[in-house]
Amino acid sequence: ARCAQAGVRFAGPGREALALFGDKTASRARARELGVPVLAGTEPGPGDDGTVLAAAGALLREHGAVMVKAVAGGGGRGLRPVTREADLPGTLRRCSSEAAAAFGDGMVYAERLLPGARHIEVQAIGDGTGAVAVLGDRDCSLQRRRQKLIEIAPAGVTGAVAARLGAAATALIGSAGYAGLATVEFLVAGEDVAFLEVKIGRAHV
Repeated sequence: ARCAQAGVRFAGPGREALALFGDKTASRARARELGVPVLAGTEPGPGDDGTVLAAAGALLREHGAVMVKAVAGGGGRGLRPVTREADLPGTLRRCSSEAAAAFGDGMVYAERLLPGARHIEVQAIGDGTGAVAVLGDRDCSLQRRRQKLIEIAPAGVTGAVAARLGAAATALIGSAGYAGLATVEFLVAGEDVAFLEVKIGRAHV
């Protein structure tokens, strides 16, 4: 924003793209608008918000498990699975506190947990005009405490699933007029694909 005010062209994603993909719930909403599958989830709120707790409880009872997530940031902070409803209040508060300390934003939400899914990332690049190219993919399923340990490229995803991943990544990045590199993250279970989030400016060589 400061670059734009000064008339300086910033080499990278614009402020609109940064705002969109820096907010996981806004990214999920954009994905739904574009017809990209997302997992069932709640609206965001503070960790001590009774409305968030009630919605997360209902989601857990319906699906058997949820992942509590921070709206902002990443790196496994503010991110915890919950399988027992009795654990939800404390987990929401802990994730909110952790996110506020790490990112300055304590907003959290809950999303359906999809056990056994592969964590697949698609590397994409945009030129700022809406044109996007997919550079490749990688499997980041081997994790410890929601932190990736090993990333394997290519991911070994083929056929219709690979086509769906590429199309979804292209649609999301292109919709924001994105300039630069981006990592679009998905869960893949069999033939099912679900969008997770976009990480800005990540590249692996």
